[in-house]
Amino acid sequence: MASRYEVEVTIFSAKDLKNVNWRNGPTRPYAVVWVDPNNKCSTKVDEEGDTCPFWDQRLVIPLPGPIDGDSTLYTDVVHAGNEEGTKKLIGSARLKLRDILDDVGTGERVKRTLTLKRPSW
Repeated sequence: MASRYEVEVTIFSAKDLKNVNWRNGPTRPYAVVWVDPNNKCSTKVDEEGDTCPFWDQRLVIPLPGPIDGDSTLYTDVVHAGNEEGTKKLIGSARLKLRDILDDVGTGERVKRTLTLKRPSW
């Protein structure tokens, strides 16, 4: 059954990503976005952008219920390759949806630039 609640997100681009695949060639990044870990959505892989991918892709993310203080939009940028010794996760970002609602309300568009955090392996 489809979720009654959803948020529309456009993943536009990234710049200066870490090339987690530097030993084997360029990075093939895509973004994975979710609020509920059981309902993840992803962009297509940018085969040519390497460390500065361009997606400009609209995703509709199902929400498990109404937005509350714990509702967080998670974004991971991941390398699509499966080369041996290459870590897949390039970086992650989080955005509290309550902050968006408090700023602009329901049904309004807002633009946010998120900074990816690198994992500390």
